[in-house]
Amino acid sequence: VVVWGLVGLTIVVVVLNRSRAGFLAFLGALGLMALWLRRWVPVALAAATTALEVATLPPAVKAWAASMPSLLDQLTQPDRPIIWQSAFEMVKAHPFLGVGVNTFVPAYPAHAVPGDPFGATGTGPYAHNQYLQLAAELGVFGLVVLLILIALVFRSVGRCRAARKAQPLTAWMAAGLGAGLAGYLFIGLFESSIFYARAGGIFWLLVGWIIAAERLSARPAPA
Repeated sequence: VVVWGLVGLTIVVVVLNRSRAGFLAFLGALGLMALWLRRWVPVALAAATTALEVATLPPAVKAWAASMPSLLDQLTQPDRPIIWQSAFEMVKAHPFLGVGVNTFVPAYPAHAVPGDPFGATGTGPYAHNQYLQLAAELGVFGLVVLLILIALVFRSVGRCRAARKAQPLTAWMAAGLGAGLAGYLFIGLFESSIFYARAGGIFWLLVGWIIAAERLSARPAPA
């Protein structure tokens, strides 16, 4: 009962938060769980979440969404495309070592593209893309290190799933954690989540829990 209560609360929070990227990330995470666990329950939860979202969407939001030419525009408007262009200019100017840790915002105006309204403010926004911001601050090498870490973590998820006959509970845990991490990484395409203390902490908690699950799955099954 407690677990289902938490699931229901999560769905309500996702719907009422009205985060476009968060909503898609949640659906994608449920889809991954359905695929990995070969169960229909995550699909049913995704359908229920979508139905609740559609049923409770305010008319003003519906009108705004209808005015956008594509789903990509709904996810990126109004300012993200030009911010990404300026962030990419920063990466091109400092491709190897970047501009330095936590210096994206003060360095932004010097790399703003023409027409960027933030270029004349003296300080910039965050990148709204954690991968671009990481590459801008730490260079391409820093981004590569993060991608290698992510690949190793998902390899751990795969190992847990491979051991599901001996450790079924651990496999379920790893599938949920891995799906949650995938959703987090998707949101990172539109937000710089990893650069915030609380949101960045979620990333490292997921990574740590997945590694711990792999250690548990390597233990011999109880006799």
